Amino acid sequence: MPADKTSFKLKLNKNKNIFYNYQADDKLISANGVEVATFTFLEDGPRPLYIPDGVSQIKGLGCFKQYYPNDGDTTYRMLLYGDDKRLYYNLMFKYSYNFQSLFGISFDTAPIVLSYKKDDLDTIIMSSQEKMYVWQTNHNPKQLSNVPIITSMCMNEGVLFCTIKEPAFKIWYCKDLNPELVGTNDDVSGYVSLQDDLGYARKVISFDEDVYVVRDYGISKINIYKDEVKVSMVYQSNTLIYTNTVSICGNSLLFFTKDGLHVYNGAKVVKQDINLNTILRDINPNAVASSLGDIYYLATNIDFSDGKQILCENGEYTNNVLIMLNTQDLTYQILRGVDVVCFLPFKSEMLEEMYFVLNGVKEIVKISKNSKYFDENLPKLWQNCNIFENCNKKVATKLTVYASKNVTFALKFNDKSLTFTTKKSGLNEFHFKRLCNTLQITITSQEEDANVDSMEITYYDC
Repeated sequence: MPADKTSFKLKLNKNKNIFYNYQADDKLISANGVEVATFTFLEDGPRPLYIPDGVSQIKGLGCFKQYYPNDGDTTYRMLLYGDDKRLYYNLMFKYSYNFQSLFGISFDTAPIVLSYKKDDLDTIIMSSQEKMYVWQTNHNPKQLSNVPIITSMCMNEGVLFCTIKEPAFKIWYCKDLNPELVGTNDDVSGYVSLQDDLGYARKVISFDEDVYVVRDYGISKINIYKDEVKVSMVYQSNTLIYTNTVSICGNSLLFFTKDGLHVYNGAKVVKQDINLNTILRDINPNAVASSLGDIYYLATNIDFSDGKQILCENGEYTNNVLIMLNTQDLTYQILRGVDVVCFLPFKSEMLEEMYFVLNGVKEIVKISKNSKYFDENLPKLWQNCNIFENCNKKVATKLTVYASKNVTFALKFNDKSLTFTTKKSGLNEFHFKRLCNTLQITITSQEEDANVDSMEITYYDC
């Protein structure tokens, strides 16, 4: 006679699970997808923006707020850098869906952009690895010469802070907000030398009313009070910090090292214990991140080691996943098969949206509410490692699931397999009898809605 049967529910968010195009919590929910971003101009639309004919691939996006003092109007100007090496702009929500060339300005590499007010005028610094322009929007852009090339910059308390290409162990500041003074040392500008062993200065960022310097192996804080400049160490890392993953998210500063995700809350840095640390064993050095609200967006490369090629994986790619982490409840979605080039978080009184660009896609895109890659359903997978790990032999007899229709469950018992597909939404029961001491379950679906509310296995000990 068999022993008493036992049933237990499988944890769909267990640390060792592998999944994509799902959001995993206590339930499996179909992940959001990707769609072309649309805009409305003066009651016309919504429609996509028209990408310039000379651009086949967008390489960078930027945006700044512009104020017109004569009529008290405010608009947003989107900047686009294309593979034709030119800069373009569009007055968002205003006059046209077209981008216009920005005075014919070109850069060999995507520039970094910072906007601020100077003398009541909107001022934009545009700097790449080879040249730099300053543009006050009622004048033509001015190319700067005989100044160091700025590699990162931020504003804090009316002071411009920046890192430069060489030397990379100095932080320059300018109280006059004039980038032409970067590289000079006088009453309104100067530099701070970083004397410790945290490595080169890679990025300056204004956070929580202070200026922080992201280094190769740590983070420093800079305080300027009157004529006194102080540098203090906030964090020292044993492994390299991936500069492009640093992002302010909510009330925290997030970044990745080889050890995983770290969070700085203004007081200390802690390693965030999330399920993602399992699948992000070695983050791609080309990873890039951004944030909007409480959501941290990370584009990176994950080796799923399953022999499959999903969407962008059928060609050349740098990143193959987009991970959206809710920093409040630590739930997250993994979109596989998308190669994100860059992000543009946008927030105004009317709209809050994360725009981004995909490799091989000409248009600006955003996250959709459905689970599609444009018009194509996203393929979904969830897989656990081993349910009966380090256990005596058991006889599995039933799988009970609450799930959407057309979701497939593949059960691997030692070296034998069974496959079941739900015929209806709701309760589905599958009966069998298999002797095993290992059991792996893989869930797959090609449906747009492929949710799994719960999954329960019934067995008895031998």
